[in-house]
Amino acid sequence: MQVFKAFMKIVLKHLNIAFIYIVVFFVMAVIMANVGTSQTEQFSASKLNVCVIDMDNSAASKKLTEYIGKNHNLVDIENNKDDILNALYYRTADYVLNIKEGYEKNLSSGNTQDLLSNYKVPDSYNAVFMDSQLDSYVKYASAYISGGMSVEKALDKVSDELSDEVKVETLSFNDTAEPQDTRYMYFSYLGYIMVMVIVMAVAPSFMAMTNKKIRSRTNCSAITSSSQTIQLVIGAAICGTAVFIMFALGGFVFLGDMMFTTTGLLMVLNLFVYTVFSIMLTLFISTLLENTTALNMIANVLGLGMSFLGGVFVNQSLLSEGVLSVGRFLPSYWYVRAVNITAGACGEVFDLGQYFISVGIVFGFALVMMALTLLTAKIKRKSSV
Repeated sequence: MQVFKAFMKIVLKHLNIAFIYIVVFFVMAVIMANVGTSQTEQFSASKLNVCVIDMDNSAASKKLTEYIGKNHNLVDIENNKDDILNALYYRTADYVLNIKEGYEKNLSSGNTQDLLSNYKVPDSYNAVFMDSQLDSYVKYASAYISGGMSVEKALDKVSDELSDEVKVETLSFNDTAEPQDTRYMYFSYLGYIMVMVIVMAVAPSFMAMTNKKIRSRTNCSAITSSSQTIQLVIGAAICGTAVFIMFALGGFVFLGDMMFTTTGLLMVLNLFVYTVFSIMLTLFISTLLENTTALNMIANVLGLGMSFLGGVFVNQSLLSEGVLSVGRFLPSYWYVRAVNITAGACGEVFDLGQYFISVGIVFGFALVMMALTLLTAKIKRKSSV
């Protein structure tokens, strides 16, 4: 096993770069775990700081002011442009509503145009949210009044209906109550880290051992060519398995009991198949390149390219159809899709059939990489004769 021992010694010398990726990833995993936990609280509506300037001073305008006061914080601002703009600039007010004179009269007659005006921060979420609420209030009120209801009763009914609190209940179709965001992000980002760690740790060692001069010297020994190849492949497999076990154990540390459920087992299986692909990709790169000069560039282009197009860094639900069409030709896409299916993330529904299809496609990519590696090695052997 001289070839194997020499291979492992070289691997140990190249662990420093891989170690940096591992440390950074686990630091980010700790941060993601804390963020994921803080995001599991129930939904609650946000209250804005709203200033109401009532120029109509009617029963209807007072009802609108009362409705806004139930749902938001009312603030007082002098009715002049400078004070209003200063309040918006310093965020002492999120929205300034001006109820125009003739509001009640126009609303009673069914004229809902130009009832209100406002000062707001353009295109802000607060402004859009408040505009939407006011628009709903006026439309409901107009509909009730048009139906024959008195203005007072119509406004009371609208205020009661729109002020009802919506009870939001989060349903989970998985067999664990752990936060979905945490396990999704942990395993999703492994789609990038796994490739980078294995390539940076194994590829330089494999390239050194298959260097033409080293290979020629080894061929002069009693070790056969097939034995040399087998020992190198075993070395690469052990390195890849060690990385897989480390990240799987990391899952137990960060995600706890979830890893003992069906969901956890499916996550680990998906990661294992992706590890096999990463090993095969590393062997192909090692066989293809002649020296380590371009290795860093190739590894980063492949790792980052597959991650951005496959949905590792950006949720697949947010990617355009054009990007997804390209991503479907990459194993990272199917790896992340299997994670999404298992975690019930990005609009995916838990489906064992679709899960195994995605995992099977990743395994198919691994077989393709193995075939390309054997073909490249064969061509290089013939050309060296």
